[in-house]
Amino acid sequence: MGCGLSPLQITAIETALTNRRKAAAGDPAFVDDKGARQGPDATYAEILKAHYGWPGETVTRNGRRIVLGNVFSAEDVGPTYRSGRSALSRATWRLHQRGLVTCLRGRYRWAGITLTEAGVRAAELLVNKVADLPPC
Repeated sequence: MGCGLSPLQITAIETALTNRRKAAAGDPAFVDDKGARQGPDATYAEILKAHYGWPGETVTRNGRRIVLGNVFSAEDVGPTYRSGRSALSRATWRLHQRGLVTCLRGRYRWAGITLTEAGVRAAELLVNKVADLPPC
């Protein structure tokens, strides 16, 4: 693991970079009518699904993803529901403290993350397997 990042933190920034690249390529689920990137780079739901394999589909409206659209239920997920959400909240906050992401809040709770410039560089290093992250 690079720079002491947990597997969940790595999933978070890799998911964010993947989504950012989709937006840059003009994927209609990630851009608005004018082609501008919309929403966070990764929603909490997308990260939880990618990391834990939780069931569910990303909800869209008019072909665009909805930030809080993929909501999991404790019954569907099972015993890891609360601990997984808590772990993600702590993991993303630590990424924020390192300057790698900005945590975005929805109406009542944290909703997603957006990579900072340092976060993009770190994610590219991890995704492209160019090198480990520099020491913290």
